[in-house]
Amino acid sequence: AKAYFEVVYTNRQSDQKLAPTPLFIISDGIVVSATNRYNEFGRDFIDVRRRFVEAGNRNFLQDIDTYRMVLGLDHRLGSFDADLSFSYGRSEGTNVNEGHFILNHVKHALGPDEDCTGDCVPLDILHGAGTITQPMVDYIQYTGVGRGYSRQQILQWNLTGEVARLPAGPLAVAAGLSSRWEAGAYLPDPMTASGNTTGSKALPTEGSYSVRALYAETQLPIYKAGAVSLDATAAGRTFDYDTFGGGFTYEAGSRLQLSQGLAFRATSSNAFRAPSIAEMFLGVSDSFPLVSDPCSRVDEAGNVRELTAQQERNCAAQGIPDDFEDSRAQLLARLGGSTDLDPEKAAMITAGVVYQPDFLGGLDLTVDYYTTKIEDEIGTLPASLILSNCYSQDVPSDCDQVVRDPDNHLITQILATNTNIGETETSGVDFGLNYIADAPIGVISAQFESNMLVKYEQTLPSASGPELVKGLGYYDLGVFPKWRHTASVGLAKERFSVGLTWRYIGGFEECEDDDCKGKYREDVEEVPPSRKIDPNSVFNVRGSYELGTALGLSTLTVGINNLLDQPPAMIFNGFLGSSDSNTYDFMGRYLYVRLSHSW
Repeated sequence: AKAYFEVVYTNRQSDQKLAPTPLFIISDGIVVSATNRYNEFGRDFIDVRRRFVEAGNRNFLQDIDTYRMVLGLDHRLGSFDADLSFSYGRSEGTNVNEGHFILNHVKHALGPDEDCTGDCVPLDILHGAGTITQPMVDYIQYTGVGRGYSRQQILQWNLTGEVARLPAGPLAVAAGLSSRWEAGAYLPDPMTASGNTTGSKALPTEGSYSVRALYAETQLPIYKAGAVSLDATAAGRTFDYDTFGGGFTYEAGSRLQLSQGLAFRATSSNAFRAPSIAEMFLGVSDSFPLVSDPCSRVDEAGNVRELTAQQERNCAAQGIPDDFEDSRAQLLARLGGSTDLDPEKAAMITAGVVYQPDFLGGLDLTVDYYTTKIEDEIGTLPASLILSNCYSQDVPSDCDQVVRDPDNHLITQILATNTNIGETETSGVDFGLNYIADAPIGVISAQFESNMLVKYEQTLPSASGPELVKGLGYYDLGVFPKWRHTASVGLAKERFSVGLTWRYIGGFEECEDDDCKGKYREDVEEVPPSRKIDPNSVFNVRGSYELGTALGLSTLTVGINNLLDQPPAMIFNGFLGSSDSNTYDFMGRYLYVRLSHSW
């Protein structure tokens, strides 16, 4: 038997910037009093909109510590190798937000002058940029600090070995059992948690769950004659969660080797994804999606907008007058977790070929087709879909999610907590190339990976039945271009190595309101305005030098990421920086130096 122990610690400090705080006083029930000293009109105002450029950008800073410890014992059990281990991991840290406003202070500063006493500084939002002074900003602005943690504990025992020798080779098996405990919590800053802020409100998050699992898998050699062979694999896993119950998943596959350099492979499997702590227990928070009121007679630019006959009926049924106007381009959506979630379920099929040509040693070529269908996806119904279902369709349950002010009829919030919303189907082809060769100048290596997306479709519920939304080539569901590539070339000579990498993301289209259905569905008559987003290429270069000593191996790496300073794609519907932070690198060109040492 052999005991082992592992400890890992990491610290991450990061920050992001967002545009200066916008204030829509009608969304927070704020009134500019007729007796406010900067109100020259002698009347109350309930709808004033202003971005506080004088207050500077909003900043979000994270300081996260992550610890991980593993204690294990490798041992033998008869002819089998066994491993017993316990791991403990914890991440904890702070999230600081700068630039938001205290709601009560804004109300006092815009209220009657006689109520703005003590340290209160009257606020001027009725005039142009530059009229808000630093004392005004200091009175309403605050810095909030939120704290959170996540914890994971895993106890597992695994067993591997051969159970028999068959004519085509050894029959190998692996089996194991595990117990896992997950817990996490997040406490927003007091202003955010109490709702006393003009920024996004959020309640505390706290929850936990546990799961027990048992698995077994085997590799079965069926036939072998010279270079020709046929193998099969099978695996199964049973599990039991204390939140939603148990289930079973499987995988079956085969590999046919026809020659030394040619093989075919295929798999069929199912899978699941359990709801996370955040998805189940997330406290209610605010979001401001790019949506507008379907009952408004004007659009975001103030232009007259015609309502459809169905919108006319549904808006009138809620008592909204014929002359109702709301030109806001963003509305408040309330998001949060749900303990009623089911796990996501997936079915997958893959088939591919591996080719290693005799005429060029060191070259591997692969082509793999895949298709995946995910059901009971966890997410939130988009605010735009909730509004469409209520006013353009006839879905009473979605109308219940839209809350309006009873006096002025403006939408005050759209309720969109997590739910199992629909299904996604995707398929495509992965291409791979790997090459390595010795040359007089050193070891040359090259890799190329490419994905051709054939289908990416999501089905969401609607009044007329399941509604199909295509993601391939459109931004309705995010960035899903037809082509993505990554490539790299490298050269290594003794202690030195250099390399160049390239990442390519293909182009696509975005449509007004993230709704391109009119471009591919015959039942949608109106073709929406759209624009094309160009492909995006990023190059990185790096060089390394290794120095071995009696104390171990040190490696010095110097590199430049985004060598050509390629900006992220401009996406008008993208929320952060008019782009998509989940896809593109916002860093721009930067130089880095890394020193690592191993003993």
